[in-house]
Amino acid sequence: LVRRNCPHCVGPDLPAAFYMERLSFDLSEAARFRRSHGCLECGFTGTDGRIPLFEVLELNRDIRRCVAVGNESELRRVAARSGYVPVLSQAREHVLAGDIAIDEAYRTCYFGDVQ
Repeated sequence: LVRRNCPHCVGPDLPAAFYMERLSFDLSEAARFRRSHGCLECGFTGTDGRIPLFEVLELNRDIRRCVAVGNESELRRVAARSGYVPVLSQAREHVLAGDIAIDEAYRTCYFGDVQ
């Protein structure tokens, strides 16, 4: 679960370059980043509930074949074609939509350099 920005006090965010680098954001996307700083409406928390992020991978014939063979790169391609969306990708989409702050995406979803 990631903390949703409060819609009443959300404004532009200027995150540290570290977050942008680690989550693979381009500098041209920075104008879309938003953060809530707190107001009476959100009890000065800057949040308005949470957004669930989750991964579901349906084990179809192609995915079972990739798992059996042990080819990770092929498994990732087949999973993507099957509709699998990684948590990190979902978080990035919410950051660009202004739903969550970039540091919230990092705090919740960054698992190291594993791709």
